[in-house]
Amino acid sequence: TPSSPLGGFDWSPKLNQSVEGNPLMVNGVHYPDGIGTRADTRMALELPANSLFCGFVGIDDETLGFRSAQPARFRIEQAGKVLWSSPVLAAGGQAVSFMVEVIDGGMVALVCEAAAVLPFGAHGDWLVMRAWPLSGFHVN
Repeated sequence: TPSSPLGGFDWSPKLNQSVEGNPLMVNGVHYPDGIGTRADTRMALELPANSLFCGFVGIDDETLGFRSAQPARFRIEQAGKVLWSSPVLAAGGQAVSFMVEVIDGGMVALVCEAAAVLPFGAHGDWLVMRAWPLSGFHVN
C-alpha cells in the first residue's frame, strides 16, 4: 500500500496504475495506460490548439470489494466551460468513451467527482487518452 511522506495513504493520481497502485482495470478489462484517481480530483492537462482529445473513463475494479463503493462522474473543462461530462458511473460498469474538440489550446481540467453522499470509495480512471490534430477529423 503506497503511503505519503507524512505517513498517511497517498491518494495522489497515479500514472499507469490505479490510485492504490494496482493495474488499471475497469469491468475486467486491463488498460495499459492512463491515470488512476480518487474522487474528488481535479487535474490540469495542456493540449494543443485545434486538437481532438479522446479516451475512456471508468470506475476501477479495485472498488468491487469495497463495503461502500461509490459512483463518480467525470468532466472535461476549459476556461470554466464544460466540454464533456459523463453519466454517473458505478463499480463494475464498462468504461465510457469521450471525444472533444479543443479549439483553443491550453489547459483543460480533468475532473473526477463523487456522485454520492459519501465522498470516499470512488476510484476513477482516465484511460488511454490521446490528442490528435483536428485536420481531417470532425466531431458531429
